[in-house]
Amino acid sequence: MKNRSSWSNLGWAGKAGGNAPGLGGMLGQTPQLPRPTNAAGSFETFKKQAEERKHMESLLKQQEQRRLEKEQTEQEKMRIEKERQRMREERESMDSARRLQAATEQPAPSPQVGASDAAEAARQDKIARMREQQRLRRKKMAGQIDMNQQSDIMKKFEESLL
Repeated sequence: MKNRSSWSNLGWAGKAGGNAPGLGGMLGQTPQLPRPTNAAGSFETFKKQAEERKHMESLLKQQEQRRLEKEQTEQEKMRIEKERQRMREERESMDSARRLQAATEQPAPSPQVGASDAAEAARQDKIARMREQQRLRRKKMAGQIDMNQQSDIMKKFEESLL
């Protein structure tokens, strides 16, 4: 308790003559500070208040952290839902385009030619679907960074420096 004397001086300074600097000497009145019963008691009170303040700050920080985590999970859920909605809309538009294309195609004049045309049309549809899937994959990957490619670029750059 090396600070005991300074704490007791604080308690007595208000009652002392009033000539202490910074204690209201300018107005000629001294503030009436309550006289502590003992310096150790006032120091313990101060320590308890400081611990309570720390505890409250940590509780507030935890509460803020929980709120931020909750916001992040909400945002992630919304992002996932938007992605699902977008995929659903793309799928529906592709289906409607296929139906429209199938409806606009004219029937084949002869059954033998129709069979080969149907096979050709199926093959063309398959190719178109694959191209569309590749386009969607490229579009999806455009916003993402390929770390393997980035690593290769950095490796080549470092080798060019040597």
